[in-house]
Amino acid sequence: MTSKIANSKFRRISLNLEKLPCELHEPVLADLEFHQLIRLSAHAGPRLAWSLQNSLAPWSPCFRQQGDMGEWQRLLSVSDSIRKFCFAQPKTKDHVPWVFEHGDLAFLVYKKAQWARGGTTSLVPEHTLRNGKALARHWLAALNHIVVDATWSTLHDDYARTVEPWASSVAGAKDVFSKIPDIGIMTTTTRSNEPSTTLRSKYKPRASKVVNAKTVFTSRELVRFVDLYQQVRVKRAEAFAQELYRLAHLYDAHAARLKMPFDPRLHAPDDLNAAHIPTTMRCQARRLVRLAQCTRWRRSDAFKHRFAWPALIPYDWGIQLFNTVVQKPGFLDQDGAEEGPAEREAATVALVKQCRYIVASPPCWATGGPKTHTNAVARLSSKMGRQHLGEQAPDTSIPLCIRVDKTDIGWRELGKLHVVPRGEAELQWLQTFAEVTASMEQGYPNLL
Repeated sequence: MTSKIANSKFRRISLNLEKLPCELHEPVLADLEFHQLIRLSAHAGPRLAWSLQNSLAPWSPCFRQQGDMGEWQRLLSVSDSIRKFCFAQPKTKDHVPWVFEHGDLAFLVYKKAQWARGGTTSLVPEHTLRNGKALARHWLAALNHIVVDATWSTLHDDYARTVEPWASSVAGAKDVFSKIPDIGIMTTTTRSNEPSTTLRSKYKPRASKVVNAKTVFTSRELVRFVDLYQQVRVKRAEAFAQELYRLAHLYDAHAARLKMPFDPRLHAPDDLNAAHIPTTMRCQARRLVRLAQCTRWRRSDAFKHRFAWPALIPYDWGIQLFNTVVQKPGFLDQDGAEEGPAEREAATVALVKQCRYIVASPPCWATGGPKTHTNAVARLSSKMGRQHLGEQAPDTSIPLCIRVDKTDIGWRELGKLHVVPRGEAELQWLQTFAEVTASMEQGYPNLL
């Protein structure tokens, strides 16, 4: 906890103050903001702790009445986390979120003079500033409000796809998140002293959401919740990144047989840059993890995962070659009884088994129309061209080379697609299809 809220600078200052008599602490402490005082307390010895509790400054009752420095440190740790994950990062040092400047958490930047005036420029009542326990309750309620508001849509509307698949991999996450349905918005009221013209981009909340008082997190629970929620976000990003890494590796092996979904070309060009696509995928995989670690909770970057198909699909010529071979009479019925060398016979049996697997277990994006062995893959391109329109879209074939404009399909509806990493079976099917295509190139060169 101390390492999160107090860096080496505050540790050094605390150690230096501990060497001085308590009488010399007062001039130094008087010029510090309230959050800086708490950071100093993380490394405070007996002398500095006594000075904080018995100072002549107006904030001393908060340390004296609260008693437990750990409570302040836990609340400050959560405040630092929500400042990083719940608000857009300021572009300048002086540009801070509204709630930390004039809102419920403005007291964190108060100095001695502002405490003496009672903090009349913020939403914190003066009598709350004079009472350590009341200030702790106010601080905890403000943090609960911000955290619940920032995670509400994810944990209620998108829990099944954004949290549940990875909660089991984070120790204790299921127990904490199972309480979420009992925590929620009871009523929504707009504060009269907050100007309605202030935009969200100015870091000001538009409304106050009242949370069920019986289920509000304590400071310890809030610290744990924030930590687990962030771990789940990183786990999810790593799962998406792992899929891109695997697809990049697959493209390295089959660059002439796989392409990106919106590539209109039927064949790979002669001057194909085989390093471009896998390099981009690996770059985006690293970016996914980095964004999950550093950006806002409400930010949603799915990249290539937002569609119903993976980031790689077979070229049209590969689909045509597969259908031509599979449509040969009796091809899928071969069981290795044909005459010929043993090696050729084994290769044919293996190819037939792979083709049967491709026909029998295609992913949803590779199927369409009557489920026969020929058109199970034949309509792959047309199916992909309309997947991102949603299930309610009219049954019209859109050429793969045409990218539908976001305004035509409704960007809000597109954002609600079931964005989850591909399953092992789906990626294995794609890999098998590429390997079968490579075998057919060698075995049936006259069909190319």
